[in-house]
Amino acid sequence: MIIKILLLLFFTGCSNIGGDRLPPAKQFDTKAIEQELVLRKKDLDKARSTEVFDPNAVKPSGINTVFGLALGKVFNLPECYKSRYKPGYYEDFSKFVCFEKTLANRDASKMVLIQLPYEDFPLIVYWGSKLYATIIDDNLELIRLKTTSGKDIVLTKLKEKYGDPLKLESFDVKTKIGASFDAIRAEWRVFNIKVVYNSIDQNLDFGSLTIGTEKGFEDLDKSIQFDMQKGRQL
Repeated sequence: MIIKILLLLFFTGCSNIGGDRLPPAKQFDTKAIEQELVLRKKDLDKARSTEVFDPNAVKPSGINTVFGLALGKVFNLPECYKSRYKPGYYEDFSKFVCFEKTLANRDASKMVLIQLPYEDFPLIVYWGSKLYATIIDDNLELIRLKTTSGKDIVLTKLKEKYGDPLKLESFDVKTKIGASFDAIRAEWRVFNIKVVYNSIDQNLDFGSLTIGTEKGFEDLDKSIQFDMQKGRQL
């Protein structure tokens, strides 16, 4: 009797295999998926607007480089050639990217000048100027440079690489004789890279562009405070 009951249960269970009582296959709701993608994009935009970023996230190719120099990586440029005619000076022109030593060293950081070859000088960089680079624990953390006075060209190039700025401010700058000029200040924050652009810096001939990591900007703030304190002592 027990054997008959077990056989009956066995064949009853087997009848469900391939039978009509199985639940239908799950269908994908394409509209729901599209809505989910829209919500995820909004979340990403919100994170960008509040400057919440994951420094360990995969960066787009080249986002942490400045003219081929990688931020947050070991600085390994060759030193520029010394002048044969001016002891203690470097050659005025270089055919390759190189660095010049300076005396601006403080604690674990030091600053060097980067010389770019004139044959392939970047369009947005003020002609003939050099880049200021901050090295911390042998890594390149920040680059400052003078830009050309053409703010529209510079802003367009920066947008092509970093997208729309997180902050964009417009203001008027007046000279001593009363002439007025339009100026802008733009700021980007892409992953752990920060970019600050001022279309007018010390004078109307050029602007300034600073690109660096969090560590680089922290060191820059310290150096500014140090200079201010030193100035007050004078």
